[in-house]
Amino acid sequence: MTITSSTNLFTDAIPGVTFNALARSSSPVTLSITRDDSAVAKKAQTFVDAYNTFMTNNAGRYAKGGALEADGSILTMMNGLRSLLNNSGGSDANYKYLFQLGISVTKTGTLTFDSNTFKQALGSNPTAVSNVLADLMTSTGTGSFASVASGYQSSTGVVQSRTDGLNSRKTRLNDQIDQFNARLTRIEARYRNQFSKLDALMGTMQQTSAALTNALKTLPGFGS
Repeated sequence: MTITSSTNLFTDAIPGVTFNALARSSSPVTLSITRDDSAVAKKAQTFVDAYNTFMTNNAGRYAKGGALEADGSILTMMNGLRSLLNNSGGSDANYKYLFQLGISVTKTGTLTFDSNTFKQALGSNPTAVSNVLADLMTSTGTGSFASVASGYQSSTGVVQSRTDGLNSRKTRLNDQIDQFNARLTRIEARYRNQFSKLDALMGTMQQTSAALTNALKTLPGFGS
């Protein structure tokens, strides 16, 4: 079977495989395809890093003085993801939990990743490891990290619900501020009106006082 490519890069010769032809050969060439355990382990490390970043950042936000101190939605998400760490995936008893793949929980609640343990499991039973990761990481079932995280971010999830609640509270507070400002404006107008009337009354009283004083001066013995 003859396969051609417009460049040295072949992407369609073997489904799922891309290879680069580096030189011309007059004799048969053997192509060996092997699993890249380091690349798979790197993806597992990426998950661990993302989990730790989420937990650490939100622990700071939830703590006293944090931006979302004692916010229930933060605690809900953190506890929800923590609970998934005890879930099992696949059907192989030897490789069913994350800790069997080198992903363990520390005393502080973060994760550690032992790449050697992961690679050993991958070398021993790659199908079982793949099933565990598929069930716990990417499955659309209720027990996977991807599914739970997507639920948190959905239009009816805890993040959107909390955002809607905060926006609603913000609207109520703005309405209260507007009402209070309007009340202050009315009070100010009333006080200014009363002050103007009082000022006018004081002027009238001063005129009356001056008139009485002048009248009294005409009386016999005034001022003696």
